[in-house]
Amino acid sequence: MSKEKMDSPFDFQAVMSAIALHGWHGYPHMMPPGDAPWPSKEEVMQGLKNELQKHLKENLPDILALGENRKEQLLEICMTLFEGMQTHRGGILRMMDLDIKHPQKPLSLLCTLNHILDEGLNAVGIQQNSILGALRYHGVHVIFSLACHTWRSDTTLDMEKTHLFLDQQLSKGASFMARYDEG
Repeated sequence: MSKEKMDSPFDFQAVMSAIALHGWHGYPHMMPPGDAPWPSKEEVMQGLKNELQKHLKENLPDILALGENRKEQLLEICMTLFEGMQTHRGGILRMMDLDIKHPQKPLSLLCTLNHILDEGLNAVGIQQNSILGALRYHGVHVIFSLACHTWRSDTTLDMEKTHLFLDQQLSKGASFMARYDEG
């Protein structure tokens, strides 16, 4: 893929709307003809990553203002990502659809989301520089990945089910980690 192609601008919202309507598995071959060629799947994934990273960075000051309340910071990081995803919900849901011929494709999306989550975790000081740090880091990734499943079926406008799931699971994780943080 040439550098010029990767730098070509495209209307990300329009592409995500088309994916929501026509699906991800046949993309870009099933897309209606347009004035410009459809971006590649890699370019769409990079566009999604850029959109979500921008959304997270815009909200990091508020997240960091929560101070030392680690659970609330983690909850806000995760919900901030889901808020960004909600903007492109239809397209992302189609990207998450399992294709029996290509089962790795939804995993590619999950890896992209977890990479963005890494940025939030690093911003609040969760790193893998110790056994407990690695356990906390990977625990948050597992909780976020499971929350993606909840988000898929969450039809509430304020993502109440997703928020509740995250809150419950992060509380369990904090309780588990407290046993080791004290000892």
